[in-house]
Amino acid sequence: MHLFTPSIPLRDHHQPPDTLPTACALINPHLPNSSFPFKPLAGVGVAFFLLVALRKHLRDSDFFLKRQEPDLRLLLDLVALGTIADIVPLQGVNRTLTKVGLALMNSSPRPGIFSLQKVTGTREITSGTVGFQLAPRLNAAGRLEDAALGVDLLLMNDVDAAMDLAGLLDGFNKQRQKIEKETFEQAVAHLEESGKTPMSHTIVLADERWHPGVIGIVASRLVERYHRPSVLVAMDGEQGKGSARSIPGFHLYRALQACEYLLSGYGGHEFAAGLSIASTDFVSFVKAFDAYAQKVLSEDDFKPLLYFDEEVFFDEISLELVRELELMQPFGAGNPEPVFVAKRVRALGAETLKEQHLRWKACQNGVVLPCIAFGMAPRINELQEEFDMLFTPSLNEWRGKVSLQLRIKDIRPCET
Repeated sequence: MHLFTPSIPLRDHHQPPDTLPTACALINPHLPNSSFPFKPLAGVGVAFFLLVALRKHLRDSDFFLKRQEPDLRLLLDLVALGTIADIVPLQGVNRTLTKVGLALMNSSPRPGIFSLQKVTGTREITSGTVGFQLAPRLNAAGRLEDAALGVDLLLMNDVDAAMDLAGLLDGFNKQRQKIEKETFEQAVAHLEESGKTPMSHTIVLADERWHPGVIGIVASRLVERYHRPSVLVAMDGEQGKGSARSIPGFHLYRALQACEYLLSGYGGHEFAAGLSIASTDFVSFVKAFDAYAQKVLSEDDFKPLLYFDEEVFFDEISLELVRELELMQPFGAGNPEPVFVAKRVRALGAETLKEQHLRWKACQNGVVLPCIAFGMAPRINELQEEFDMLFTPSLNEWRGKVSLQLRIKDIRPCET
């Protein structure tokens, strides 16, 4: 069961390594001598401001006296796409770039983005549709085939050719989802056979059947399910490539530093990392990684927390409130959708949708509001008695009518 607790700020992770590479120039807002006023830029944001600086230099050098000066604002759709996909905090400059870029995508999408909209059936492009619909299809080519295909799509000017390539990427994404599902089931089977959770502090697994392009996603799903730092390694003969995901309180990069004598290479940050390892060192790595976790993690760290902004009553929720909350968009990492708790509610007319989701009407003190809970069909029996709900209020548009709908994040028995 999850615990609900008030929100805490997200910490940034884009830190340079202790030893910097030898180069003519290093561009990173986190460098000690950097005077850039906003640190948590995505890589695409760094590239954009490099172009801004280059344009200024060329302008000052009279380069554009006989040439047309490029309008870099027309690139902000790509900046928004990369910023959302990189899961950096949507605050400050990131939020500004993303908001303008999303507006550009919706008003005059380039052929590649337009084709992805058509393939996914997306009407309005938001940070959510970028993160869960568009970006996964662009990334699917890199995970299974050639990452250049996603770049090719974004650079295309011909809509028909873009539609063909978007269809190909959509096929790769479906293939990726199938492989991901199989890998997750195999990982869970490994754990159930070995009994490694929840007794161990970590999950570290390897298999020669696994594709290195999906193990990071599967590691994230294992963290969601077991709330343990998780490492999956795709073995290929004597060498393996691994992806790791973590929980609050466990710094992955430091953990890998502690085990670096067993690794061929590694890199990453607090919550996500990659590594390479010889098959002969894997068993030793499993023990060393878990031993490090035993030193730094306590029992409280294994209790998953879901954060909320405020407790509310149903009679405080209105269409006007939701419209006011929408002014804080775009939502994403560092600027999440507002999440609320309503206590002691009852479910009326609960039913399953497509054998995966739940829909019901929630009643609190005589006020009734419709609810949708994606992926929660197996929990329908938890709606028999009074319960507390974690939710985001939203607007549901159907046949020209706009109504309130609560999107459920989680439920729990009422506190006594």
